[in-house]
Amino acid sequence: MNTARKSPVRIEFGRFQLLPHRRALLADNRPLKLGGRAFDLLLVLIEARGAVVSKGTLIKRVWVGRIVNENVLQAQVSALRAAFGPDRGLIRTISGRGYQFTGEIHILTTSRDRSVNE
Repeated sequence: MNTARKSPVRIEFGRFQLLPHRRALLADNRPLKLGGRAFDLLLVLIEARGAVVSKGTLIKRVWVGRIVNENVLQAQVSALRAAFGPDRGLIRTISGRGYQFTGEIHILTTSRDRSVNE
């Protein structure tokens, strides 16, 4: 029996679908324009499964091996919130600590899976 965790084929939250292998974010089955860093930021936040992720951790995970300041991070958070439109509250700022993804996540690991609530 293989107990290794499968990579998600699709991650759903609300009206959104995140397709990690295609690096695509869909809203109501329509693709949204999202830059690479914003996409990576969203993945890190979703992987935290509702936990607060510090600004330092986000910078280390999204900008691997690069030195960037918090303004760059804030710009990418703003880009994500703009992409979410009226659902911008999916990313919550925790003052002095970092950011938190607040959506209810459903992960599909194969095309035949229903969904796994996280």
